[in-house]
Amino acid sequence: MPQETHESSYRLVITERETGYDLLRVWAIVAVVSIHVLMVYRVPGAPVSAVSLLDDLLHFAVPVFFFVSGALVWGGYKGSSAGHYARYLQRRAITVAAPYLAWSALYLTIAGVRGNCVYWVAHTPLLVLTGRSWYHLYFVPVLLLFYLLTPLAAPLARRWPELFVLGAYAAVLTLSGPVTALASRVGGPMLVTFAAASVTHFSHMALGAWFAHRKRYALPRLQLIWPILVVTGVMFSLVTSTRYLPAISRGPLAIVVTQAVMGLLVLGLAGLAFRIRLGESARPRVATAAAYSYGVYLVHPALLLAWRSAITTLGGSGWWDWPWFAVLSLFAITGLSLAIISLLAARTSTAWVVGLGALRRAIPNPDVSPELDAYPAEL
Repeated sequence: MPQETHESSYRLVITERETGYDLLRVWAIVAVVSIHVLMVYRVPGAPVSAVSLLDDLLHFAVPVFFFVSGALVWGGYKGSSAGHYARYLQRRAITVAAPYLAWSALYLTIAGVRGNCVYWVAHTPLLVLTGRSWYHLYFVPVLLLFYLLTPLAAPLARRWPELFVLGAYAAVLTLSGPVTALASRVGGPMLVTFAAASVTHFSHMALGAWFAHRKRYALPRLQLIWPILVVTGVMFSLVTSTRYLPAISRGPLAIVVTQAVMGLLVLGLAGLAFRIRLGESARPRVATAAAYSYGVYLVHPALLLAWRSAITTLGGSGWWDWPWFAVLSLFAITGLSLAIISLLAARTSTAWVVGLGALRRAIPNPDVSPELDAYPAEL
């Protein structure tokens, strides 16, 4: 179990953690914040620009989050009874579902104030279930669905890692169309987004589980070839962004190529992350930043909304034309998010809001490996 100190703010001392997972989570959350900061530059139908290329390159973030979750949850679950499963779900509810509901309420309130309040109130149940309360929240219900599948997925991944991950990629290819079509008929656009994300990211969860079970064999090789994997993923993203390969831009071939290349990119980043050796002073800082990543994920869109409103009020809309202002915005939103998470994590009564409540109580969880128990939320 990790040791903790809580004198003035949340701090985590490393015992049984792997820094590679922490680095992946930190990189992913920085990429997520960057993507959302760059949204102001998105213009439908606009020609390819440096910003649009960068935006495409940063979309490794969500696959990386699911990869880490797959490695730690599907690769670390040890439950063998209904009681184990119940305790496992209770912990997931505390660390992931409860904060999600709290922030969903905030974002629904913001949306109601800014738009048609009657619409938002009437559709609240479906919005929350599908993660459409705000543009970034779709991730969490999909993750919760994968948590529910853990008793089925974890044993399969443990017994047949290669067949499991190949089956996951085959499922993405064969089920994407039928599942989204069914979701459209049953629940409309909101359910389509949820269904599409679930099918797409199932393969990334499975890849993480495979990595966890084959790490001893695969990691030394990934640490050697990670530049090839990363460059392959980056080059493919650049090529598709510039539309030089229109033949693979749609249909089953697009699904196959996109999934395969993203998988290679994620494995390359994993090889790099586990190759890096941090000093004793840096490891706790990286671990704390990783532990804060879920909170940053939840809070940063609200801060970005306030930031843009403040800039507009100050008459600074033209500032976005300068590249330096996008960089400044990224640092400002990230820094403010970390500051808020730190304040909330400093007290037991508010730590749960950012997914740190279960870790504060430091309750041993016999249903998972010690490595998984060292993480407050697997995002």
